[in-house]
Amino acid sequence: QLLPALWDSWVAFIDELGATQRYTQLDDEQLVEDLELMKLARVALGDYADTPGLSTTFSDNIVVNGPVLVIPLRHILETIARYQLLHTIRGRFLRGALVRGKLYAEPGLVMGPGLVHAAQLEKEYAIYPRILVDDAAARDPNAIPAKHTEMDVISPYLNVDKDGLRFVNYLQASDAAIEGESHQEALVKAHGEEIINAVIRARDAALGTDVLGKY
Repeated sequence: QLLPALWDSWVAFIDELGATQRYTQLDDEQLVEDLELMKLARVALGDYADTPGLSTTFSDNIVVNGPVLVIPLRHILETIARYQLLHTIRGRFLRGALVRGKLYAEPGLVMGPGLVHAAQLEKEYAIYPRILVDDAAARDPNAIPAKHTEMDVISPYLNVDKDGLRFVNYLQASDAAIEGESHQEALVKAHGEEIINAVIRARDAALGTDVLGKY
């Protein structure tokens, strides 16, 4: 029998912006809404939800992970983008970080330096509703299939913010999630409206400029 080991893994730590305040006012109706969203999120996660040990949810946080030798970087980027898009168009804004690091994972349990690194990036640098991608992960040559350059494979799902940090371009996931130009335009419009609504909610709740600035 093999002993437990830390695997070289893609590790994404993601949480919901403003969840602490929302949970203090949670009622039964909102709980049902949250649980329905979680069911939809499992569909967005695909194999990561169906395969034991590849995703772990606790409160408003989720860890999505997979061994580097098994799962291509593009695949986990696509999955995270779909997951973030699903939440954003419903007014739930996410932030987090994706890194490459050592991780031990089994159903209901994740631990290791990779998770610590991802959580630190989320806390200290994500700030806004974005999921950062560590440069070490984005530039990993082992993640790129033969005969393809790095940008050929993963650039549609990456963007660079004004502070120079890479993040997941979740709007790119709409290409795969929706067919038809009119539907695409409707999604982008709905996305913009949800951002405006989030700013209004934060302003009306007098959460301060530090929270407003995150939107």
